[in-house]
Amino acid sequence: MGRKLIIPMALALSSAACGPTEDITAQETNVTSVGSIARLIKALSGKLYQLADEAPLVAGMGNAVTPPFTAIDSVDEQIYDGALIGTRPGDPMAEQGCVFLTEPGAPITKGALDAALEHTIRLYDPEGWEFPLTFYVNGVNTNAQAHCDTLRAIAEHGNSEGMRVIGIFNSTDGFAADIWQVTWDRFSVNVEQTLSDFGLGILSEMHHNTAADSVVNVLLHRARAGETTRIQAHSQGGAITSLALFRAARLLADEGVWMRNTDGSYLVDHIYVNTYGSAAPAWPHLLTQYDDGTLGTPISHTVHIRDATPSVFGIALWNWNEDGVERTGGGQVQFMDSDAEGAYWSYVEDVELETLDIGFLDLRPTTFHSVESYTRLIW
Repeated sequence: MGRKLIIPMALALSSAACGPTEDITAQETNVTSVGSIARLIKALSGKLYQLADEAPLVAGMGNAVTPPFTAIDSVDEQIYDGALIGTRPGDPMAEQGCVFLTEPGAPITKGALDAALEHTIRLYDPEGWEFPLTFYVNGVNTNAQAHCDTLRAIAEHGNSEGMRVIGIFNSTDGFAADIWQVTWDRFSVNVEQTLSDFGLGILSEMHHNTAADSVVNVLLHRARAGETTRIQAHSQGGAITSLALFRAARLLADEGVWMRNTDGSYLVDHIYVNTYGSAAPAWPHLLTQYDDGTLGTPISHTVHIRDATPSVFGIALWNWNEDGVERTGGGQVQFMDSDAEGAYWSYVEDVELETLDIGFLDLRPTTFHSVESYTRLIW
């Protein structure tokens, strides 16, 4: 199974998904005929079923294992796509450097996850206190060391809660390849959403992102055990998390762990998601019930109003309200602004949102998008 992506969708619709190569030319020169369209639909349906059969299996329970504790700078990190990153025994500050806690290419079993969670990164480690656990999913063009630095920043800025954090590593093949993968992630989210509405969710799994598979397994294992899962995701990590939530929600609803409502939303518990500059085009509509019986949302999004990535690919001032449930999963959106250099961030009050006029030329691809800005200036 490929590490990053399979057949590009532009080809999947015009070539591979349409059947054998020798059939494509005839279809392309006569696509308006009824016979050609019928053959196209039949071939595409067959390819979808084939791809569904090739979908990665959800990892089983598995036995408790000893993490490998592989130093992130000692191996080819690309093969550790989707692996968990944490710290060595007795080193909550990761002063020795982060380590991979799961084997490369292996689905995350319940045993491997439980073993890895003993080695989260945290700022301090007094005895007898259970700290909140957060999973972090990184964005594009991020190597393992940069991912590790963000884990420590999250632990530092979550210090008021005694945050402990573990990484789900989204490895990089370089900026261009990562952007191509984001395109696939975003397309897959839209396909998952549409086909799930018709009960055909399994047919949509024609793009495999290994990090998304890992997020799915984490969600499934912890939801089945009634354990709380907190996820923080930046940039492409938001698209990965959204894709994983669509798949996990469908599976958990089929199992009766979560409830699928008649309006297509899901009633969930023990899950919280925070995104920062997310590139996801849509989110599953998740609702959670509070102790007083009222319904709320477990998802929140933070967006800099001049950050090009969420503005073009995810949530922007001009789309968050019109198609808010689809675009945000019913989640809350907190917009932020800053000076021209990206320092001194501040919240944008709701009363100001209607009067802000941010055009395409006001967007910046990097100045307001770095994970360092989001983590250190917001938290």
